[in-house]
Amino acid sequence: MVPWLDSPDDADRQRARSVLGERGAASAGEGWDQLAQARRAPVFAPQPSPADSDVAVIDYLDGSFPPERPIPPIPPHLLATVHAEAHGEPGDPVWPGLFPSTRAKLARLALARWREYPAGVVLRAAEHAYGRYRSHYDGSYHAHDALACALVHPDVDAVALADRYGGHHRGERGWKSRRKTWQLLRWARRHGYLPGLTRCACGHDWFVAPPTQQAAVALAGHWTAIRPLLVSEAVDIDRWLAVFRCSRCGEFWAEDSIPSGHAELFFGYPIHTRDPRGWLARAHPFDLPA
Repeated sequence: MVPWLDSPDDADRQRARSVLGERGAASAGEGWDQLAQARRAPVFAPQPSPADSDVAVIDYLDGSFPPERPIPPIPPHLLATVHAEAHGEPGDPVWPGLFPSTRAKLARLALARWREYPAGVVLRAAEHAYGRYRSHYDGSYHAHDALACALVHPDVDAVALADRYGGHHRGERGWKSRRKTWQLLRWARRHGYLPGLTRCACGHDWFVAPPTQQAAVALAGHWTAIRPLLVSEAVDIDRWLAVFRCSRCGEFWAEDSIPSGHAELFFGYPIHTRDPRGWLARAHPFDLPA
């Protein structure tokens, strides 16, 4: 139970009204009356507290982002209010300040956690959270809230997003933005939204597909070092593509190549699949920018 609800004054009720709206504050007020009655009842008597769910939402929306407490379920009568607090969908700019407030980001996170946003909407927002236009377009921002919503949504593949955004690619965006992304990924692992790192010697959890030729060259040295750990699973000789499986952790790697003077330079990058032959049949050789 929250201490300031023991004897709510006008300031407390105003606080609840600002978070939940008039309807939510009224519901919370009913809960206060019932909680007071429960406290006066004998300790062995049932002590129903129907406003506990409202209290959990109040405290959650007053917290920090990302939250260190579990994301509470949203009572049906508060859904409209939480939607209003979210000011749109994940990644949406907020007028007039552009960046969503902490409360707006927390509201979006809760709506994503309990499937109030469709998975497709959340995934698209996360896939475009750090696009180049978001750095230069006057009405946008780096949408860390969109990534966080995707990490907690039950129907979005958070592992693939972590692989995509967890790399150390300096050319994509500044270190402050990347640092916030890494903080979100650590938070997601700490709270069980992402599986823990396997820390296998192959480094599957530490690398991502290269976005540039320079990144591919950097991967080539690591690829040579881990080849003794890998077992061939599928090979396409005509396209110079292959899929390997780590003999220790069982995760899969794809092999590709780029021109390097008089020879091809082979490199490998981690992939997530349980059908290596099917993955290879759908794959295309990289055409990486310099």
